[in-house]
Amino acid sequence: MALNHPAQSPERVAFDQVVLKMTPDQTGRFWIDRKIRGQPAAPRSVAPRELLRKFVAASPGAVTYLRDSEVDAQLKVLAIEGKRPQDAGYPLQL
Repeated sequence: MALNHPAQSPERVAFDQVVLKMTPDQTGRFWIDRKIRGQPAAPRSVAPRELLRKFVAASPGAVTYLRDSEVDAQLKVLAIEGKRPQDAGYPLQL
């Protein structure tokens, strides 16, 4: 289960730009188009960030994106292409 930050939050805008390579408006149109075509909906947005973090920590299979400072022992950090956030070349450094 993928969970998102609220639209226009700094984390969400950065995710859209870095990962999806889209502006927030483009991302919104993408998800509206999918909904019109009967395809799966956008990930749910959860606010505030602390609630999002706690929900992901308590929900097996849930995934989101967080700042390094928000990650604690209750969460698992995913490697991307075998690289962890502290590794050189990690693709999601902002």
